[in-house]
Amino acid sequence: MLFLFGTRPPEVAIKQGLCNDLSEETGNMIANSFVPESKGLYLEACKSPIPNVPSIYIRLTNDNELDIQMQDTMMYILNPKQTASIKSGHLPMKSKPVELANIINKFVSSLR
Repeated sequence: MLFLFGTRPPEVAIKQGLCNDLSEETGNMIANSFVPESKGLYLEACKSPIPNVPSIYIRLTNDNELDIQMQDTMMYILNPKQTASIKSGHLPMKSKPVELANIINKFVSSLR
């Protein structure tokens, strides 16, 4: 499929996967301005180690793109120093910007 269609999903998939908790207007804007990722992101192995730096993983509990099991797997692999959760879809910077900013600011403050 990747070779046939590239990395731009159909508009309906963008709206259902990325925009499930956003307004129709915002979902349309995101779908219309979506920029496909490089195929290399999916086809080339990453040979770099995970850097040993302070990190946080923010679990998105209403994400239609990455379910909780997938997020938990990613969290296990990345081994962040802190975790947090937001009841949000895939784009909390659009649906819950204040809550996301508060989590990030609290994390950054903990580094001082």
